[in-house]
Amino acid sequence: MTQETKQTLISAIFAIGCVMLYFFYPVGNSKFEIFLATMIFLLGMPLLYNKIILQQTIKNMELMNFSLTKRDVFLLVSSVIIGGFISFLFVSMEFGIQRYVGSLSATILQNFKAFAIYELLFSSLGLFLFSFFVWGFVRSIVWHRDIYAYLFSLIIFGVLIMDFYSGFFIAIPFMIPAIFLLKMEKRINPIYVFIACYAIGLIFDTIIVKSFVTSL
Repeated sequence: MTQETKQTLISAIFAIGCVMLYFFYPVGNSKFEIFLATMIFLLGMPLLYNKIILQQTIKNMELMNFSLTKRDVFLLVSSVIIGGFISFLFVSMEFGIQRYVGSLSATILQNFKAFAIYELLFSSLGLFLFSFFVWGFVRSIVWHRDIYAYLFSLIIFGVLIMDFYSGFFIAIPFMIPAIFLLKMEKRINPIYVFIACYAIGLIFDTIIVKSFVTSL
């Protein structure tokens, strides 16, 4: 086994370990405790591992790469449109969204201020951390073939999104930008993935709230 292969395996195990800690580390019901644990496992630990173990800078995660080609922009915008359309279909048919709607408080569904705070703080933070962890850190792990790195990242991203939005089908719209990444010539800044996913999330939640208010 070559040194590069060992590093790949160790990094992959570390990434899975971070996800396991995110899911199973015992935290109370305090939102601050949940926020702190998420920041540590999906942001702090990957940054430390990248710096101390891999001896790499954040450039390795494409965080300093803000360039986008016209093709990249087209794919990102297309992914938001397609993801938004799928969200509209799922909400209109009430397809696989019951658990997620049930997890939202009546205050969020009925009060615009509460909805805005939810989107700006909770939803945006979760999607940002997932995008950074997966498409920044996990995607930077060097595999023998790049497609393996992509598929490994895609699976982890899907698991995190499914848990966050309480369902398999709800995760589908958010996977569109991730799938479109395969069509891009080079890796892009994970911030752009976050922006695309956040736009889809905003569309999705807005449709749900509008649908809920209309049904009252």
